[in-house]
Order: sequence, then structure tokens, then C-alpha cells
Amino acid sequence: MSQQSLNDLAISINTSIKALNENEYNVVINETVAAVKQIDKVHVDVLSLRLTAYEKKGDLDKAYDIALSIISQFPTFNSGYVHAATILIKKRKPELAIDICNKGLEILSVVQSIPTTIIATPTPISPIGRIINPELQALYEIKKVAEQEQSCKIDFIKTLPYDIITLVLKYLEMNDIINCMKVSRSWHRSVLNCPSSFREWRILPGKEELKDYDETEYGFLKQLSDHIWCLDLFLQYEQPTQQKIINLLATVMFRHLRSFRLYCTDVNGESLQNLLRGAGSSLEELFISFGDPFAFLPNDNDRKMLLSEITEYCPNLKKLTYDTPGILEYYGGPMLTQLTELRIYGSEVEPEEVECILMDMPGIRELSIGHCKSIVLRVLYKLGDNLRYISLNPDRFQPDNMFSLINDGNNNNTVSSTRKYDRMLDVHYCMRITAALLLPLLHKHKQTEALTVNVTASEPNNVEKWRSFADFGSSYMRYMKFGFTSDTEEIFASAVRNCPNLQEFEMRECSPTHIMYSALCSLVGLKRFVITNDMEEPKTPVDDRNLRAFFEHHATLGDRSTLEEVSLHYTDSVEASTIQILSKIKSLKVIDLAGPFLEGEMSIDTALQTLTVSSLPLLDTIRLQAIPVIDEGIKKMDCRVIQLAYMDYITTSGVESLISNSRLLKILEVQDNEEIDIDEIQQITKHNDISLIIKTPSFFK
Repeated sequence: MSQQSLNDLAISINTSIKALNENEYNVVINETVAAVKQIDKVHVDVLSLRLTAYEKKGDLDKAYDIALSIISQFPTFNSGYVHAATILIKKRKPELAIDICNKGLEILSVVQSIPTTIIATPTPISPIGRIINPELQALYEIKKVAEQEQSCKIDFIKTLPYDIITLVLKYLEMNDIINCMKVSRSWHRSVLNCPSSFREWRILPGKEELKDYDETEYGFLKQLSDHIWCLDLFLQYEQPTQQKIINLLATVMFRHLRSFRLYCTDVNGESLQNLLRGAGSSLEELFISFGDPFAFLPNDNDRKMLLSEITEYCPNLKKLTYDTPGILEYYGGPMLTQLTELRIYGSEVEPEEVECILMDMPGIRELSIGHCKSIVLRVLYKLGDNLRYISLNPDRFQPDNMFSLINDGNNNNTVSSTRKYDRMLDVHYCMRITAALLLPLLHKHKQTEALTVNVTASEPNNVEKWRSFADFGSSYMRYMKFGFTSDTEEIFASAVRNCPNLQEFEMRECSPTHIMYSALCSLVGLKRFVITNDMEEPKTPVDDRNLRAFFEHHATLGDRSTLEEVSLHYTDSVEASTIQILSKIKSLKVIDLAGPFLEGEMSIDTALQTLTVSSLPLLDTIRLQAIPVIDEGIKKMDCRVIQLAYMDYITTSGVESLISNSRLLKILEVQDNEEIDIDEIQQITKHNDISLIIKTPSFFK
């Protein structure tokens, strides 16, 4: 506020008082008009002082509101326009600042009777070359600054700090990073100065296309390669394209690569040798899969790289997964003393090959062998002193879950659900296994915590082959997964009784009777109970009466029951009323149901409505898959996690009712439910602060 404004106001007031006393009324009128104008100016100056204070405090929003107030109340004063435009420039909104300046110039030109043609010129000057008005000049200067700000392109590489640039680059695909390097020398230098942004490079379906890279891109890639630690390649192209990509990558020389994961079908071994030769000494983890994953026919030798060649080029490996549809052909190689985890798959892994592997890789603690004979157990007994985790004949590595099984260790459900156990023996899918082959290994590895075994009816003399297994027992055993026949049930039930600390028990494709259920009821610490049939194959009937009695036993235990999880998968012969009994087992935390159930005196919808926290206070998770239930069956369910997969009769309305009625739901997972509108569910879950997980049946979708 200027002192002159206050002085002028005082003079006008004093002059008016004096003139009024002297009856000079015209003078009074003129002086009071001048005083009112001075009061407006003082008002504007006072508001400007307050605005400046907010601006210096950093509260630009309040300062801007005051500037707009000045424009509204005193449109003929330039202060409001000047302040508003200046604040907008500080807020990086030059377009709005220009609009404010134009509005002020237009109004002030009318008030001051200045021709608009002069205002519109680059510099508002009079015909004789003098500035029309200092107020207009101030607005013009601010407008020019705003126009310069608007035309200026912000170089974020120069503007942002190192940490922010690194974070931004992490969200880019490799081809985008390479494009950044092409912008300028400054950008090229800045990208190379942020090596942590591209430590991992993953080429997955639906992501960037390696086939579009030319030699220029690979030239830039060479400059980045020393900083890449993890490389994942999923090559779905035709053979010439795959070969070209591998050949070009071999010229890059990933000299500090620690983890390399590759799925390809038509690449010759020589190209891969060149690729591994550059990175081999630094590699600690290698996942490599060849051939058509849906066929077991061997490829030509020139299409793959032998296991012995891999061990030769990668001497410091700690984890190795080698998957080939052909024969393994391993009869010795260099010593790999650091290797602790090995997963191999061939059309037929011979015992002699396993013996060579264990001799050359004495540090192996986790071993998974696909498609081998049960006689391999004798080799493991002879040379597998250090083994803690053994899996024979797991499901073959599939491309659609390749990168998820890398983290789990295997796509075999048994293995993924038992990773928490330190010592594991999984021979469930190993054909023609007998107690004579299995027991020596179990006795040698006395601290084994998890065991899976399967006996099929197609094998003759099962009782004789397994009779000695009835005496097996271990206080270390925590997990068992059995498949047994009616004539061997009593043998396996005896083994269950001899493992008093058993916590998890699974049965696959078998029909347990009161013999097995009686053994399970003797366990005082059973936490997880699972019965599983294959989804598509003919189902093995499950005796509903005995299963119901088992559930009723745990229901009558009340607080003494330790059962926390029940999973029933494709047990078509189980009645819905048996499912309802689960609501009486107060210790349950997880209920996992898949496939249809018999509906007699009770529908499955009615049974599911009883599974709520009011009846099960500890309930945390409900999983439902391929159950013909309608909306009515799910709307009352309430727990922290609910998963719905292949539920063809569930609609968007049903899920909406489920969400609106729930008090505890935090995570909702849906997969391949045709009648559910995902977009609408996303909005509903977001509004209710619920995490929505959408799963697709295949990696390729």
C-alpha cells in the first residue's frame, strides 16, 4: 500500500469537510467522489498485501482466490489481473495466465478509451512511440512471460533429480529405454547413469516384440547389457525369427547376467552356446525350456542344447531348470559344486544319468526329475545324502505358467503347496513304485516332513508290494498326500496313525472308508484336509456317509478341533447337506470347494449360505470353482478373501449383493465368469475399498 494513496484520501476528506462548512457544495461533491476512488484503491492495496503474504507462505491457492476476488470487485484495477496471471505462471498453467491477461487488457482498454487495434499490437504504444499506460505495459509483460512458458518444452531428464528419473525409467519397456537413448547425447548419458532402472528385462507374451528390433537397437542394447542382471525371454515366433533373435542376443554379451530364463521351441544349440558363453561365468540361475510343451516327441539334436554343455558354460550355477522333450543324454560333465537346486525333464531320464548328475553336482539339496523310472529311488538312496527336497515325475513345465512356476519351484500343485516344508519326498506320479524302493530312502532321511505316494489299481499285487509300509511312522512327518486302492487302504491308514504330528492330509482319486477316516480322527493336530479328483477324467466316488461322519467328529470337538482348512475338488458324490456341516466346525479358516455336489434334501445354494463368520468366527477365505450355484447362494458369504472361478450362473447382480452385504471382504478374485461384468465390478469394489483380482485361464490371454 502506497503512502500517497492514504495522503490523497486524507486531503480529499479534509477538503470536503472544510468546503461543507463554507457551503461550497460542488466542491464537497467532487472531493467525495475522489475520496471514494481512493478508498477503492486502498481496499485493493490491502487485499494485495494479504495476497502477497499467502504467496510468500507458499499457499498459492488462497493467494489466487484473493486475486480473483479483486478482479470481481474491482475489474478496472490492474492489480487483480497481474497477481492472478503471476500465480498461474508459478503453478505452471501458462494457458490460463494468458487468458487472464487478455481479459485484463480488454477491460482496461475500454475503461481508458484505448483503441483495441493498439492493444492488439505486439507492444501497446501510441502513434508517437510512447507506452500507452504503465498498467497495460505490466499486463503485457506478464503475458509475454506466459507465452514463453507455454512454448517452452520441459526436458524432464534435465529437470528431475536422479532418483525420480530412475523411477520413471523403471516403468518403461526396454525398447522405450532404447528410444530414450536416441533422443540426444544428454538423454543417452542420463539413461546410462541410471543402471538400476534396467536390471531386469522381461520379454513376455503381450509385451514388447523382440522381432521388431534391428541391428541399431541391438547396438544400444550392448551399451546397457553390462547392467542387466535378470533376462527373461518367452519366444513364441516362427523358427527363423527365434533363431535370428538368439543370434543377435549372442552378440550382446551379457557379462554380468545373474538370472536367465528362456522358453523357445526352434533354436539350435550353437546359438545358445554363444549366448551363454558371454554370460555363463556370472550366471547363478538358469531356466531353459525347449520344444513343443504339449508333445513328448524329441526334437532334432541341432535344435537343442545338451545339459552337459550348459554345465560347461555355466560353472557357477546355483539353480538350474532344464526342460527338453528329447532324451537327456547326460553321462558326465564338469563339477558344479555350487548348484543346490536342479530340475530336469526329458523324455526318459535314466538311472545312470541321475547317478552321473549326483556325482558331478554333490551340493544339490532340491532335485526334481521329470519322466523317470521308480528305480531311480535306489540311486537317490545311494548318492543322495545331501538331498532334502525330492520330486519325481512332476507335471511338465508349461509355457503358460512358466514364469509363475519359477517362483514356486514347480507347477505341480503338491510341490507348490509344500514349499514351507524343509524336507520333502514327492513320488506321487512315479509309476510302479513299491514300499521296498521307498522305505530305505525314508529311513535314511528320517527327518522328512512331507510325503506323497500313489498306488493305482492297474498294478498287480499291491498288497504284497506295500504291506511293509504299514509299519512306517515318523514324528517328523507333517504332510501326506496319498492315492490308494481299497485293498491298500488299511496299510496307508496304519502309516497315518504312526505319524502323530501330521498336520496336512490329502487324498487324490481314491475312495476312503471308515478305515482311513478313523485314522484321521486319531490325529490331534490335523489342520488341513483335502480330497481331489481330476476335473475332466471319470471321478472316483467319495463315500458321503463316512465323510459326513468325519466332519461331524470335528464339529463335536468344538474348541478342541484343530482343523483349519477343508478342500473338496470334484467330489460329485458328496451331498450339499454334508457341506452344510462345515458351518459347525468353528476352527475353520479356509473352505475350498470345486465341482458340483449332489442336491438331495438341501440345495448347494442353501448350504453355502451357512458359511458365514456368524457361524465360523475364524473364517478367512472361501474359494468356489465350477459350482452350479446361483446368486442366492453367495450373497450372504462374508470373509476377508472370496475367490470365484468358472461360476457360470453367478451374475453381476449377485456379486454386487455379495459386496453390499459383506462387512469383512477385502479381496475379491474372479476368473472366467461369463455372466459377470468386470468393468462394473471394478467400480463397485473400488467404491467399497476392496481389492479386485482378475485372473485369466491362460497366460496367452
